[in-house]
Amino acid sequence: MCANYVRDICEDKQGDIWIGTFRGLNKYMPLTDNFISYPNTSRNMLASSTSVWSLLCDNQGNIWIGTYFGGVNYYSPAINRFQYCYNSPNNSSKKNIISGFAGQIVTIALGIIIPRLVLLNIGSEANGLLSTVTQIFTYFALLEAGVGNAALQALYGPIGSNDTDQSNRILAATQFYYKRTGLLYLAGVLTVGFLLPLVVHSSFSYQTVFLVTILGGLGGVARYFAQAKYLMLIKADGRNYAETNISTIINILISVTKIILLCAGCNVVVIQAMYFGYSVLTSFVYVAYVRKSYPWLNLQVTLDLQALS
Repeated sequence: MCANYVRDICEDKQGDIWIGTFRGLNKYMPLTDNFISYPNTSRNMLASSTSVWSLLCDNQGNIWIGTYFGGVNYYSPAINRFQYCYNSPNNSSKKNIISGFAGQIVTIALGIIIPRLVLLNIGSEANGLLSTVTQIFTYFALLEAGVGNAALQALYGPIGSNDTDQSNRILAATQFYYKRTGLLYLAGVLTVGFLLPLVVHSSFSYQTVFLVTILGGLGGVARYFAQAKYLMLIKADGRNYAETNISTIINILISVTKIILLCAGCNVVVIQAMYFGYSVLTSFVYVAYVRKSYPWLNLQVTLDLQALS
């Protein structure tokens, strides 16, 4: 072993024991009763610190090594190589903080103005219908069944080590699962659209409630079919600021358009159609951003479904 002072221990999927010490990393293989040492001076370990602080084995069998003031290393058994996960605190982190703060301010401001205009211009009944539809489709998020979290966890390693081939395979698998979710979501939207007008006691006609429901749900369908997989890539790459900026701009546009429509006396169906239109626009924006920022992206590859299991 590199040293006797052990800071952390973890077991990988092969049953090997990884031992982090203040002078390097060790692996104990019970089947052969052998040790392998990875001191900082080893060519196989790209650490910037001799001191291992923490260890983690993820669901894919990769080992994450946190060092003492030396950043994070990533070991992939598939390629038997260590990679250093670079951090850019002056870029992504600052952008994430600033955009997040600005987004919160805008959201709070619009949250004060819009509700009063809605009540004054379309009435409490229409507002109640919109709220009901929104609440129903909030529960539909459960259909995702953890695909997003699984995709994120699977992408962190390949993105951190610039393994574009594996990233493409994982994203292709993510797209496969999200398309299935989108189909289930669409079936749910149509079911709710046909049934809700029958159970809601309202002065609105069947057609009005049906259209409000369908338009309210189709935005979620567009999200699963077009933008969800790209959101996972953006988050795994630490570009949360991009998501925040896009959401903030779209929300501002939605709010301004909504104010105009309310003041013009448009009905609840037109307002809901406006929301759907911006959902489609958001998907196009994400597609354009990802295609420009990740030219290596190719989803026409073999799916790595195992990475998300």
